[in-house]
Amino acid sequence: MLGSGAALVAERRSGLVFAREELAAALPGELLAELQPGPEANAVVQLLASGPLANSGAGTIALVPVGLDPAALEPLRASLEQACQRPVLCSADLVACRSSACQLLVASPGAVTRQQLADLRQQLKLQGTPVAGWLLLQPASANTGA
Repeated sequence: MLGSGAALVAERRSGLVFAREELAAALPGELLAELQPGPEANAVVQLLASGPLANSGAGTIALVPVGLDPAALEPLRASLEQACQRPVLCSADLVACRSSACQLLVASPGAVTRQQLADLRQQLKLQGTPVAGWLLLQPASANTGA
């Protein structure tokens, strides 16, 4: 019990957000999908392209990593670009994303701090570009059932 308590205290002090509900409360827009690495992700991308992203107007879609390395989202970016038949920019730089037709945020448990989420929310509010919603990217180990 003492070990569990210490782990909870360490998690709170780290400032990292692990809970899906906390991410949902902190990020603008609605959670559109949970993605796990694998073939099922392609079906989700196709549904996004024909659903929420189809209604976002013409122009570039910005894929905004929230606490993630943009290079890690390259497979998702390429899949979205192919499915939507329009350019998809992947960048954490909101200035570079501001001319996009819409933005799609991508978050993962344990990848972002509460302060980073608060800063992002403020910057998105100042920027004024519509946010189509956000995706929860589950780590590869979450797909193993362990």
